Amino acid sequence: MNTMKLQIDFHQQDEASLFLESDAVGDLQPFGEVLLFSALALRQLHNLGPGPASSVLASTLMMIKTDLDTFISTQPPDSPKIVDFRGTPGRKRFLADLEFEMDRARFFLHPKGFGILGQGVNYYAPQSVLLLFKFLAARRESDPQFTRSLAEAASVCSMVYQQGKVTHTTQTGLAVGIARHALGYPV
Repeated sequence: MNTMKLQIDFHQQDEASLFLESDAVGDLQPFGEVLLFSALALRQLHNLGPGPASSVLASTLMMIKTDLDTFISTQPPDSPKIVDFRGTPGRKRFLADLEFEMDRARFFLHPKGFGILGQGVNYYAPQSVLLLFKFLAARRESDPQFTRSLAEAASVCSMVYQQGKVTHTTQTGLAVGIARHALGYPV
């Protein structure tokens, strides 16, 4: 099994740092990154449930594919910018663990700092997905095919969510299928 560990720290509402650690090599690394993105997007959409936060996130994920360059190069005024890790955890954070092979995965997400009522999750959860997209695209900016695959995954995540296919039990399997599709592997 290959593993990836993701840490997204919101130091302030408008500043976040991301850290990704992986033991995957070769073709498994980009596959794992698209899978990690898909798993996080589907989990956050599912956890948000029906409502304005999930609707805006789903719409944004669908839009990325059609306006990829603009999405990557612009910093909307209401979204956090990615900063270097400051050595201390953020006030709000998401820790994710992914174990995977090409045909199966296990994904664990641990939100921290939201309290028992989940205060602020409707802002931070969608932002975590969008920040991870930008972070992964920047890591592989010299590979436009990877970025297009990531945008395809975002679009399909939105589509399956809007079709009502994302449940607690289907999320991870859907994420594997989405990553395989986005990177051109047989599904």
